Amino acid sequence: MTRYLNRIWAVVLLAFISCALWGSAFPMIKIGYGQFGIADSGAGAKILFAGVRFIIAGVLAWLAGSLAQKRPLLPEKGRRAADWRRVMLLSLFQTILQYFFFYLGLASCTGVKSSIINGSGAFVVIILTTLVFRMEKMTWKKLAGCILGFAGIILINLGGDMWCLFPWLGTRSFRTLRKFITHNSARFKLSNMEFDGCYYMMFKMEKGNDYEFIHELCAIVKNSGIDKSALVNVNEMPVFEKYDDFIPASLLRRQYEADKLRTDEIEKRLPQILREYQE
Repeated sequence: MTRYLNRIWAVVLLAFISCALWGSAFPMIKIGYGQFGIADSGAGAKILFAGVRFIIAGVLAWLAGSLAQKRPLLPEKGRRAADWRRVMLLSLFQTILQYFFFYLGLASCTGVKSSIINGSGAFVVIILTTLVFRMEKMTWKKLAGCILGFAGIILINLGGDMWCLFPWLGTRSFRTLRKFITHNSARFKLSNMEFDGCYYMMFKMEKGNDYEFIHELCAIVKNSGIDKSALVNVNEMPVFEKYDDFIPASLLRRQYEADKLRTDEIEKRLPQILREYQE
């Protein structure tokens, strides 16, 4: 088996598989946010989501190790207190604190950018290994690779067509505005909508500018108002209570429109935002 794993094609193939598996964690987390309705929630829901994921992963890893060793993997008697302290200390820095910031940051960044930014850890390892721990020598090839890698990370975050909007609205009003903007995004070619709670929304706009976009939204509100039913997707079935499975989807969507969307505040706030741009 070792003979095959040492071949170039096997090393390259396994490296690609490892990168694919690790890179898929970022979009999967973003998908999980959407599936469980966490994207609109605060930091607590994101941390709970991370905690559930790692508890399940830890249990599976422990079961796999125990099956491989044919015995439960537990600290040895006489050393349990010291071993548990090491485990807690390691988990605090390697998992708890790291992924606390990771999950909060991922909610405000695209999965693709997060994967690329996370890859910068390899360049940090090279710098630490050569300049801090002196385990290797810094060569011009390593230095050039680090410079090009960091330059690429900087370039992907310098988007001239990225915009950020701070609407200063409550949760329901923010949700309504987000859906209203998405519904009217075709003309300005909006994409990659990102948001955090009810604080801000960031998106890519390929046509026009922010003033033209806000002006267009105000014109739509003035001429035709906001149709709540148009903001709820036909296939979108909000969940309120455990008995919702027995209620027709059309009634649930109508209830969602009445309880979860606030068009009156949007109609007041958009002209205010437009005036702020004019001042």
